[in-house]
Amino acid sequence: MSNIPPVTTAAGTTLNLAARTVGITIANSSSLNQLSVEFVNVFAITGFVEICKRVAFIDGSTTIIDPDVAGTFRFNIAGVFAAGSNTTLQTFNVPVGQCTGAIAVTLPFAQPAPPLPGLNPREGTVVVTELGEPGAFLVSTSTFPVDRAVGATTFNANGGGSRTVRVIEGDQADETIVFFFNRSRPGQLKICKIAGPGIPLNRIFTFRVRGFGPINAAGTIGAVDRLVEVAAGPPNAQGGGGSCNFVPGFGFGINNSERQTFVIGSVIQTDELLPVTINGNPVLVSNITTTSTFFTGSPSLLGRFADVIARRDVVEVTYTNFLFQPSILKVCKIGVGTALG
Repeated sequence: MSNIPPVTTAAGTTLNLAARTVGITIANSSSLNQLSVEFVNVFAITGFVEICKRVAFIDGSTTIIDPDVAGTFRFNIAGVFAAGSNTTLQTFNVPVGQCTGAIAVTLPFAQPAPPLPGLNPREGTVVVTELGEPGAFLVSTSTFPVDRAVGATTFNANGGGSRTVRVIEGDQADETIVFFFNRSRPGQLKICKIAGPGIPLNRIFTFRVRGFGPINAAGTIGAVDRLVEVAAGPPNAQGGGGSCNFVPGFGFGINNSERQTFVIGSVIQTDELLPVTINGNPVLVSNITTTSTFFTGSPSLLGRFADVIARRDVVEVTYTNFLFQPSILKVCKIGVGTALG
């Protein structure tokens, strides 16, 4: 059943096209102002759609999937309404790596009768939409069979998007499966510095950070090489502390990425460059920690570097230094039978 605009309704009128019902409030009237209710029907076909949520590979890889895409994603299908409504679309919740069951979709169709045997079945198109979830964004879609996709994927600012697909009249054996592939939003890196014994507070330390991430406003992925300056901060009695600074991006302001992001799952190299000495005494590293995972062979206290894995959340790498101040060590030997003094 379909309404033909404009739809004239009175106070108290409720209309549910999916259920083919209308509720009407009838006031006092006569034959001169009688109320008419008109039902208009169109021919329709019914097919099936199945929605699947998948994880995309990290940038630059065809084997490593994004480790930070998890949870449940929400979808809707144009024309598939929630129970008891003809305005609110039904929401389908799909966990990562899972699919919905076959969802019945009814579409208007101009021809009243099914095709003759041997002819192509009747079909229509429908839009399937991912609503978008924090921390992830849609990167691609596909269908099975592959010829069920129509046009290109539409990407929305909230990280979701939609795809128009063909729906074939028939049972679940003829369903259209739509796959949505997501990647987690690029991660940021924060370098922290704790002033250990002998290190003056607020002394500036310089770090070199290298990895792979966006290098321009267009989002082109390339080699990132940045210098970061961090002031040494005091340790906390409970552990941790210090001062931190984000790796600067390629521009300034929100629209120019004032903070550099890195490809999820890629390796970020951090090296402490300066100072090497303070007042002639060597500056050494006593500890390096991270909120992520160290890459193989890292960290190195002697080499003053740490390689960590980029993740969706902000990754912190914390260096603790101390000032090596050599002193004179006097070694004495007393022989057996020798009197003291």
